[in-house]
Order: sequence, then structure tokens, then C-alpha cells
Amino acid sequence: MGWLIIGLPQGIMMYVPAILLFQVLPQESWVGYLNAFFLCLSVVSSYILSIKGSETSTNAYLSISAWGFVCSSVFLLWDISLWTVIVFMCVSSLFKPLQANSYTAHYYQLIGGVPLKENFRIESIVIRESVINIGRAAGVLLFMLTAGQIDHVWLPWIIVFVMLMQVGIRPLIHKSI
Repeated sequence: MGWLIIGLPQGIMMYVPAILLFQVLPQESWVGYLNAFFLCLSVVSSYILSIKGSETSTNAYLSISAWGFVCSSVFLLWDISLWTVIVFMCVSSLFKPLQANSYTAHYYQLIGGVPLKENFRIESIVIRESVINIGRAAGVLLFMLTAGQIDHVWLPWIIVFVMLMQVGIRPLIHKSI
């Protein structure tokens, strides 16, 4: 279920950042420049996590990343402007690797505890990726079906709701331990 909860917002967020950036930027080239910058933030965040991260802090990392996503989206409720979109994207870019790496580390820890261990890794990865992609596809489909009816006012609320879904991951992790 956690992978589906991660995949759904990823599907929606495939389009929303570019749409938000196109709304607030006068030139299309700046959308590309900012997306490259946000990617660099994710790489730096992932690098820092690889150095400073700890397997024992998985639950804390998942909570921190979930609430980081929520806090980043709340800025959009004030206004969809250049600064709110940039804050949203910067904070999201920093927390995305924290969530993904922490959940993946936890997943591999669980696999290590099952009787088949290494013999189950390939199958479990296929299952995990399938569920994530179902969530992504559902997010894309949901966004495509509702994008025409969503006006400028409702988009931030939808983003906040989608980000709040991330808070549901930690309780699911806690149940699996």
C-alpha cells in the first residue's frame, strides 16, 4: 500500500511542477533552467543522505519527508507566484530522495528478514515497481481526467491533499515491523 501511496503523487507531480512554472514564468527557457536546478537539489540531498543517513532512522526520515512535502505545498495556498512555486519545488526536491531512499532501505531490510531472502529479491522488486507504476498511472489518469475542471484556485488544495497522503506511509511502515 505504501508504494501505491508513493506512486500516486509521483504521477500527479510529473505534470504539476511544469504547469506551475509555466504559469509564473514569462519565458519557457526558465522552466528548463529551474528544473535543472531542482534536479541538482535532489542530487545534493541524496548525496548528503548517503553520507549522514542511518538505517535505524527510517521511520523518522519518512515522517520528516512527509511533513516536508506538506509544508512545501502549503506555500501554494497563499498564492501561486514565482516565489511560492520555487519554495514548493525546492523543498520537495530536497525531501524526495529522503523519502524514496528511506522507504527503499526499509523494504530491503524486510526482504532480508523473510525466509527466502536473496531468492525473493527479484520478485519483490518486480512487485514493488509494478505497484509504484500502478500508483503513478492512476495519478496521471486522475490528473488528466480532472485537469480541465480544475481551476487556478483548486490546484493548490489538490497538491496539499496529495502531499498529505504521504503522511500515511509511516503508519504503514510501523505495521510491517
